[in-house]
Amino acid sequence: MIPQLDGLLLVDKPPGKTSHDIVDFVRRRFDQRKVGHCGTLDPIATGLLMLVVGKATLVLASISKAISALKD
Repeated sequence: MIPQLDGLLLVDKPPGKTSHDIVDFVRRRFDQRKVGHCGTLDPIATGLLMLVVGKATLVLASISKAISALKD
């Protein structure tokens, strides 16, 4: 069994995968229940996808707000 992970995971998302596909992969690969993403990338898009794992999911809303503020 893999110990509980907590923190931020940066993933280079390949084309053809949805953000949820990546979250689901991380959940299964690392046996983690709490995994979320900070924003969505289109399935055809590539780029950096920020995931939060474990206790870091508690600050997901704050991270998402900060990212939105940077875009404006």
